[in-house]
Amino acid sequence: MAGDTSQGSQIDPDLLDKAPQGAMCLGCRYDISGMDIRAKCPECGDRIAPSVNFISIEHAPPSFLAAVDKGTRGLTKAGALALAGLALLSIGYTLISTTLAGRAPLFCTIFGSALLLIATGVAAQHMWALSSQRLPGEDARAKMLRTVIRIMACIAVATAAMSAIIFALVGTDQFTWSSRSPLDHIFILWLAFIFLPVYTVFYLQSLAQRSRTLSSRLLMGLAVGTMAPLVTLPATLSFSSDGVFRLFGLPATSQFPTPNLLPIDPPYGWPITMGLSIAVALFAIAYFRKGMGFTPTAADQPHEPHRS
Repeated sequence: MAGDTSQGSQIDPDLLDKAPQGAMCLGCRYDISGMDIRAKCPECGDRIAPSVNFISIEHAPPSFLAAVDKGTRGLTKAGALALAGLALLSIGYTLISTTLAGRAPLFCTIFGSALLLIATGVAAQHMWALSSQRLPGEDARAKMLRTVIRIMACIAVATAAMSAIIFALVGTDQFTWSSRSPLDHIFILWLAFIFLPVYTVFYLQSLAQRSRTLSSRLLMGLAVGTMAPLVTLPATLSFSSDGVFRLFGLPATSQFPTPNLLPIDPPYGWPITMGLSIAVALFAIAYFRKGMGFTPTAADQPHEPHRS
């Protein structure tokens, strides 16, 4: 019974004589596996009984580890798709003013936008799966992050789908100038949800606090790093709302464009901002997967993380 944590439910300390495999002291994360739960931690002196349910992530139930492995692998693919889409949009906008343009800008706009929509859907799917599994002894912060991730995944899918409809209608001149303006906010709202990197990395950081091999401080730094570029996003969009639409091959949305206060051409501000955030998130995911010992191959092969 002491080692049975496969069902993902908390263990009643009253039913155990010894701490189960993978248990860590709540106070200092000392390995208390097999110790008498009535004793005290030899490292910090805290009682062992309250720490019985605090299982390290490396010793989490196989179903939980499989979900984390599959989710982070899928999010890596979604991030690669999003970066490719952002690059295509930027290339298409660059080619507009060149003699080599031809149909290239239209190609880049259509396929770049499609990749971004696919990336949003793939990311939302894997974020939902990632946040569906509960770690034994989960604290309030991890539970809150799991809930937020699922809510954001639903919002991202809904706004992306609505934006795709608006994109098609605006591109085919189905809206007049006056009726198009209120829809700008819905379209721009979708832009901020691509890949949803911030929530993902903060959740991984909460898991790293239960790890014997990962640095939770490093992941916290990377989580903050995903937010840093997004701080400029409101200014980027406000100074270049018409520029963002030109990036997608659509007409300008404002008769009175705001003066450019950005150090770069406004249409490039949004893809650069989102690209940096996604790149940091991908680095954090790669670090997490490497520290957990997840292999980059075969989705249906069982994965065994590092045990310590």
